[in-house]
Amino acid sequence: MSSHREKPRLPQSHLPRHYPRYPWQHPWRFLGHYVLETLLAIDQLFNAITGGWSDETFSSRCYRNRGNPVWNIVRLGINIVFFWQKDHCHQAYLNEVSKVHWPEELRR
Repeated sequence: MSSHREKPRLPQSHLPRHYPRYPWQHPWRFLGHYVLETLLAIDQLFNAITGGWSDETFSSRCYRNRGNPVWNIVRLGINIVFFWQKDHCHQAYLNEVSKVHWPEELRR
């Protein structure tokens, strides 16, 4: 019997399929994933604090309320910040509707 302990594995349900099972194999992929998830959580928290739905991003809310002139100004400002994307708020809304940010098991 060896005293070698098996390294812990992360649960696969929270990670996309192309991710390796062990974080030490490709640490930058895992770091990138967690950074994006954290930024998404901060975005959703800001949206909830300002009166929006708790599971919606602020950008998606801006697009959903596009009939309101104040929201259109905010939406324009967000789209300027994300200048490399064509209509960031509309894309964020489409991502919310298609549940892109949800774990794969919940998208069914």
